[in-house]
Amino acid sequence: MLMVDDWRDCGWEIICDRGRVALDVVVAAMEPSEWMVQIAPTSLPKFVLKLRGWEPFAERSDVYELATHIDASLARQFGTLRWCWDDFPDDSAAPHPTPWKGFD
Repeated sequence: MLMVDDWRDCGWEIICDRGRVALDVVVAAMEPSEWMVQIAPTSLPKFVLKLRGWEPFAERSDVYELATHIDASLARQFGTLRWCWDDFPDDSAAPHPTPWKGFD
């Protein structure tokens, strides 16, 4: 399923799901010629639900897989992009998505 929400001249929220995995993709203008993309699970189970055995609705590997598809599509149109996990992609950010190497 694909659902798109238009935010009146500033961006879009696109919900992508496949099976149990549901991810939000947010595309928004930061400056007139600068855009950002964020990818995150649509929702996360609450702490109590996790204690009862509920699994997350998406894993880091799901986010990475979608990021690689987005990167391939956008790079054809816009050239080199900047990617990072959980931060603003500054000049030291990777030119393509990389697997999560942080803490759990």
